[in-house]
Amino acid sequence: MDDRDRAPSLDAAAVRRRLDLEMGEVRAAILLVSAGTSSHVHLTGLAFGDALIDRLRGDAARAGVALVPEIRPDDAGCDISVVTRDA
Repeated sequence: MDDRDRAPSLDAAAVRRRLDLEMGEVRAAILLVSAGTSSHVHLTGLAFGDALIDRLRGDAARAGVALVPEIRPDDAGCDISVVTRDA
């Protein structure tokens, strides 16, 4: 296997930027749903979805919404749906 066949590795700074970006996206979705602007928001392609659910579950509960994980096959990450509690 030559270097062109390998997935690029992320350095610690790139991982932190990606985590911060994804956390901001989930927080924005929580705000949209809790404000009644949307009944649900589905976030896909999250590299750190499972970790974000653990970190933001309390924020979601205080906002009156729920985070619903959708694990992708082959351990390729976790999508998140933000939904109203009565959904």
